[in-house]
Amino acid sequence: MTVRASDGRYYGTLDVTVTVTPVDEAHKFHSSARDTFSYQENNIDDLFTYRANDPEGSDISWSLSGTDSSAFTISEEGVLSFSASPDYESPTDSNHDNVYDVTVEVSDEDGNNVNTRRLQVTVTVTNLTD
Repeated sequence: MTVRASDGRYYGTLDVTVTVTPVDEAHKFHSSARDTFSYQENNIDDLFTYRANDPEGSDISWSLSGTDSSAFTISEEGVLSFSASPDYESPTDSNHDNVYDVTVEVSDEDGNNVNTRRLQVTVTVTNLTD
């Protein structure tokens, strides 16, 4: 395109090229993503299945981090579970108060860029009358 400027008497032109390049946008957790749970001890059920999508359609991967992440697993499909059934009377969280803090992470990789979104999750293990 050519840009033309004038002061009323003189004018000048300049050829300008505009290039729009794609940006690797970060993916998003689906709106149903939960960040707080109560979970009954001695349970073996999955906690939650997280979903996310990448605007460019790239593959995504799931991982965990945080203080109590070793107490959990997350599958390739985003299913968050305890690694072993929690016991209220013998908590394994970092401060032994039955409140587990874990960060669910979803990442994609496009070329040389890696985008990661994180969701802080709190799981409170509740007592089952034995």
